[in-house]
Amino acid sequence: MNVLDNGIHLAQIMSPEHIQKNLDLITYNGAQCLNIQDRYGLDVGKDANFIVLDGDSPFDVIRNRAGVLASIRKGEYLFKQNPVEYEVKLDLGGKY
Repeated sequence: MNVLDNGIHLAQIMSPEHIQKNLDLITYNGAQCLNIQDRYGLDVGKDANFIVLDGDSPFDVIRNRAGVLASIRKGEYLFKQNPVEYEVKLDLGGKY
């Protein structure tokens, strides 16, 4: 995400139209540059190599420099983050 963040700022491609496609710079477009698009992608028969980012949209992922929740290579987890849990203890019976 740091590489993408630096690239989009240097190239000044941060408009709302660009943000929707900026993740392609480090995914599909990277595969084309490496000439591996025949093995890379979301089609049947291609290796299941991908990461799961913590965000609801491309804008959210880029804006927050989203963390990686999971990394999958050839259909197997390389790593999987446990869900974040929060514990908040409130004493609502006391004086304010």
